[in-house]
Amino acid sequence: MVSDIRAKCPILIEAGGGIGVWIIYETFEFVMPTTEQKLALLDIKPEPDMLTVNMGTFDFTIGKYGVATFQNNSDYQKKAIDGIKKKGWGMELEIYDISHLHNTYRHVEDGTLTQNDHFHLDYAMGIEGGMPSSPEMLMFAVQEGKRLFPNAHWQALGIGKDEYSMITMAMILGATSVRVGLEDNIYISRGELAKSNAQLVEKAVKIARELDFEIANVEEARQLLGLKKK
Repeated sequence: MVSDIRAKCPILIEAGGGIGVWIIYETFEFVMPTTEQKLALLDIKPEPDMLTVNMGTFDFTIGKYGVATFQNNSDYQKKAIDGIKKKGWGMELEIYDISHLHNTYRHVEDGTLTQNDHFHLDYAMGIEGGMPSSPEMLMFAVQEGKRLFPNAHWQALGIGKDEYSMITMAMILGATSVRVGLEDNIYISRGELAKSNAQLVEKAVKIARELDFEIANVEEARQLLGLKKK
């Protein structure tokens, strides 16, 4: 997959360390990835530019299918962070709840991370079982994140109908980047299905330019995030 993307477009590639949940629809049974399966992503070839690490365990509600416990304990986090640093990749730390910021800070206290490491905080807003996607919640998360990690880059995402309201607010609050895509939201506007990820990105770019922000090119983004050159 990484090689196919690189052959078509010189973008930065981030692999998702969380993998996700499988649903056996005949029985509505959830199959969660094991720690070993998640850590196996450290051996992905060709190498991505970045890898995500989920910074806490929480009950992930999956619509009508029920609730699955998304296991991301401290031992997994430490092994994933250590592995990413050895590879020299960038890392995005997924924050689904305020407690996950404090889980991350414990890894500064135990030496797994330092305040001078290049890492990127991603505030995931509106996932059931995590933080709600409200202006007040995002402002508090950003404030707490800046207090604990004054040197970290950060971004935010909103699920479903909250995608564009959350990224717009994130831009205003000083986010380094924002996230949109079909994984989070399938509509380009109320009642209108998005045709592609590109269409969702184009709308985000339009909002950013309306707010007088400049859009980084690939090399500028690589430098901003402290990523090694490929």
